[in-house]
Amino acid sequence: IFSTLGEAFSALASGFTFGDDDDLTEKFTFGEIQIQKNTATLTTVMKTMFLTEAYTAATGMDLSTLAKIEEVEEILDAQHKSIVEGTQASPEIKEQMQLMREAFFEFLAGKKLTALKVTNEDISPTTPRVLAYRLYGDTKLKGELASLNNAVSFEVLSGNVKVLSR
Repeated sequence: IFSTLGEAFSALASGFTFGDDDDLTEKFTFGEIQIQKNTATLTTVMKTMFLTEAYTAATGMDLSTLAKIEEVEEILDAQHKSIVEGTQASPEIKEQMQLMREAFFEFLAGKKLTALKVTNEDISPTTPRVLAYRLYGDTKLKGELASLNNAVSFEVLSGNVKVLSR
């Protein structure tokens, strides 16, 4: 369904709000109480499933920049907190979710060691392609340089320009 793992991650992250609009008013009849318990269980299952699949998708995403790593980290940590603090997940599920979180954050720590950071540099007029070659020795990052500077790949960049550095 998705052409990239980044697209899959975004779709899964959109499911993190599953059940947030459920009716939480006090119920009085046996049927209403049972429906509310079933709904809470389903919400816990769905939120947990979305998070575990998002962890999987994130491991295959392009996490080459520190900004992207921090964005993914923030999104997944908020969902983890929502499950641990805001659902009826059992202690066993919460423990497994914590172990998964720790393993993922260990993975991200390794990615951070080689991540590129966005910095500013004053440059003379040049295209993203030429700038990429001058800075990195190849043109692979020309698209990223253009995106960082809200330009198209053939547009001339000059002055204070955002670049990627280690």
